[in-house]
Amino acid sequence: MKYVNKSLERAISLINLFDNRSVKMTATEIAEELGSSPGSLYPIIHTLIRHGYLHKDGNKKYSLGLSFLEKGHLILETKELRLVVRPHLEKLAEEFNSNAHLAVLRDDEVLYLDRATGSSHVSIQNIVGSRSPAYGTALGKVLLASLTQEELEDYFAENELFPLTDNTITDRDILVDHLEEVRRDGFALDEEEYLDGAICVATPIQDFNDDLLAAISVATHDLTGFDNLKDRLVSSLKKKSLTITEELG
Repeated sequence: MKYVNKSLERAISLINLFDNRSVKMTATEIAEELGSSPGSLYPIIHTLIRHGYLHKDGNKKYSLGLSFLEKGHLILETKELRLVVRPHLEKLAEEFNSNAHLAVLRDDEVLYLDRATGSSHVSIQNIVGSRSPAYGTALGKVLLASLTQEELEDYFAENELFPLTDNTITDRDILVDHLEEVRRDGFALDEEEYLDGAICVATPIQDFNDDLLAAISVATHDLTGFDNLKDRLVSSLKKKSLTITEELG
């Protein structure tokens, strides 16, 4: 056909291979299904990974990426990660009477996949599908802490650290040291760095290969009582993260 882009059609054919029976596939399996060699497909595969439409796990298997969640409500409702995490967000929101969030890193920003509401005091309207700067949020700092040194250098090269509040970390060296603490401690804090009057605690969700999948958080408006609440929040979030990893299998 005159106006058909063959490279794009090939990419779509690749995407359409994934269904309920073929959730994950190796490059060889994809090539066999398309009647091609793996080498000829790598440019398409890596382009789709770069833009978040394919994900490669620690076993070198590919699956559909989370960018699809931004493009369709149906995918957002049925994605395994969100379905597994949702009950835990609701329990966190109820336990702390605060908002609980699920997010991933997409195009250097925090992409919110879900929120369970426990408090009207800390609220971001229409948060699901929206984005926020990674450097200013607890979720973002957990996600940035998982990057390699090279990936982090690329992040700083592409993103200026604008102040979001008076408490936002805008010094690169300070943020790098802060991210090292996040890696060591297994959680991140946002102490009014993104929103005035809100403190947030976040922990990573990893797979069994210790690859980062996403992050969860709880935001509280209780600034005066946070010191007494912090340890319980961190402990509860870490336990939920481990349970989610086990449930994801």
